[in-house]
Amino acid sequence: MENSLHLERYIRFLKERRPDRRVVYHGIHFHLNEEVLEQIQQARSQGHSLFVRPKFIADLRYYLLFDEYSGLKCGINVSTHYFQDNSEQAVLRSLIGLDGDILYQIDRRYLDRPELALSLTSAHYWLIEQLLDKLRLEGTLWLNFLSWGLSLSAIVPYLFERWQQNHLDILTMVFMSLSS
Repeated sequence: MENSLHLERYIRFLKERRPDRRVVYHGIHFHLNEEVLEQIQQARSQGHSLFVRPKFIADLRYYLLFDEYSGLKCGINVSTHYFQDNSEQAVLRSLIGLDGDILYQIDRRYLDRPELALSLTSAHYWLIEQLLDKLRLEGTLWLNFLSWGLSLSAIVPYLFERWQQNHLDILTMVFMSLSS
């Protein structure tokens, strides 16, 4: 967490509460300003990551996987809003579909300022990448270790028995499995 960028207050879900008291997610909004853009650029250049609270990750998983009105069924909707000159405007929007297609929109007023447009675009996609990276389940290393351990525990007695019967067969079998 020491090398993590804390931007919780600048990243929000767009959601509504239905009459049946369910919450429906419609997308994710990044609310950036010049200072936050600089922080993101610095974090990117130093290889730092985005800090995301577990509650936010749980909401993100729900939005992407389980919400029947949004998420992966129709795509991930992410927009970046930029605060400047005492007003906030939607600048970028990405709709990422299940098939990998990305619809990318940018407010054309920002195309006249290519340096700012590039900075906003880089921040937009870095934040998306960071959020999607947080969806990886913790403990996959432990699960890999467990699966290898169970596999070995099933085959070691067989290998030991075969070793006693014929050393050459077992060495051939091990060599062939390592070379494949």
